[in-house]
Amino acid sequence: MIKKIKSLEAEERLFVYMLIFAIVLGSLNIINNMIIKFDFIANYKWFVLIATAGIGLYYTLQEDQARARAIRPIKFFLFCEIIFVFLPNGWMNIGGFKPSAIAYIFLICIAICFVCEGLTRLFFLLSEIAVILTLLVWGELHPEILVNNSASLIFWDSLIQIPTTITASAILLIMFSNAFKLEQKKLNEYSEMLVQKNQTLFQMTIKDELTALYNRRYIFDQLQSLWRSLESQEAIRLALVDVDNFKRVNDTLGHVIGDKILKQIADIMADSMKDKGFAGRYGGDEFVLVFIGSDIESVMTILNQINEQVKAIDVSPDIRISLSGGISRLTRENNIDSALSRADDILYRSKKDTKDQIISDEIENRL
Repeated sequence: MIKKIKSLEAEERLFVYMLIFAIVLGSLNIINNMIIKFDFIANYKWFVLIATAGIGLYYTLQEDQARARAIRPIKFFLFCEIIFVFLPNGWMNIGGFKPSAIAYIFLICIAICFVCEGLTRLFFLLSEIAVILTLLVWGELHPEILVNNSASLIFWDSLIQIPTTITASAILLIMFSNAFKLEQKKLNEYSEMLVQKNQTLFQMTIKDELTALYNRRYIFDQLQSLWRSLESQEAIRLALVDVDNFKRVNDTLGHVIGDKILKQIADIMADSMKDKGFAGRYGGDEFVLVFIGSDIESVMTILNQINEQVKAIDVSPDIRISLSGGISRLTRENNIDSALSRADDILYRSKKDTKDQIISDEIENRL
């Protein structure tokens, strides 16, 4: 039963707790009335409440379809009984609006607010107010309908009923608070999961699936942002590099081995470019490395170090790979297309000459 209750939605779980508490409360009040020798007729309302709550509990714990069909009419019937039968009967038996009656009025109000919703909640709240006002007027006009209990009996009844209703109210509030915190915790977990999923999806849109480097579209987006905010003296350099003899790798060893080598090269580039800029896969075995704030000598040093690590990759006894590349500078006058075109021209010249070399037109122009 406990496992079944825990599997319910927060609102349904709260309603089940209220039904259980109604059964316990009714039982305690019957015992209390017998101890203080209250008129036995006062127990009838508690018997009816216990029976109704028991039936409601049975149907609320059924399977999903049966519960969905039953829970709304059960709520409606239960609160109709409490407001239109239980409340007037208790009011007459206790002798009017004594402290215990007022305590139950607030307990009923709390239960309505927690368990009902929308127009149903509004209907029962207005009904409770209407019944209370009717009883007030009726009691004033016809005081003879009220049971005249002794002061001692009222005292003992209040001594038990008031702490009971305060405890009941506290339990309802605690259950609501716990349910709210639990739902809030779930919502936070779902929110964190959603953030992680969105982050994963975002990474999928900007990263190359094979190498985990930035993809071509993201490279161009970043270059556009850099170029728009480019200061006149800011140093942004592009290196377009190509893997020498990579076609032989694919033709001789297969694309699976070729993909593994591309991943190794990408890892080398990613490690080498930390705090220097970023690297991305331009397409096939071509890569773009974007250096931000580095002078040409530093760029050449880093690229040559990358090339040495690539050359150290053990491919096969008959095949050795290396990098050929060209470097150009991005300026306000030399826009992205021009800079990439210039780097591509230098790359072509590098591969045509001897391969295994990184060429910069800035350094050549100094010579």
